[in-house]
Amino acid sequence: MNAKDAARNIRLYRLYVTFREPLLWGSILISFIMHVGHMSLAQIYFMESLVLLGTIFLQVPTGALADLIGRKKTVIFGSIMYSISIIWFSFGNSPLDMWGANILCMFGISFCDGADSAFLYVH
Repeated sequence: MNAKDAARNIRLYRLYVTFREPLLWGSILISFIMHVGHMSLAQIYFMESLVLLGTIFLQVPTGALADLIGRKKTVIFGSIMYSISIIWFSFGNSPLDMWGANILCMFGISFCDGADSAFLYVH
């Protein structure tokens, strides 16, 4: 990898992380799920805890898959799943929609984690 490719990867990675980071919109999403998804705060925390546990357990198999099929394909697939989950959140109006979107988000994050930062270290 030459310096031009490395600079491009770093620029793309910064853009990717900026739009993927839920820190900014997390509190907005919780309020949205409470009012539009008709879930209580306790239900949201229960859902999030299960999704986070699922994300932890899925990271090893999805990392192995990234090694098999390629990091770029895995990150693209995970980003597509993540984007679909955001669209599903946007149009969802029931607890079932919130669960489905969150589970899809879990898979998207699992596919992206690890493989996304590996782009910076490719030889």
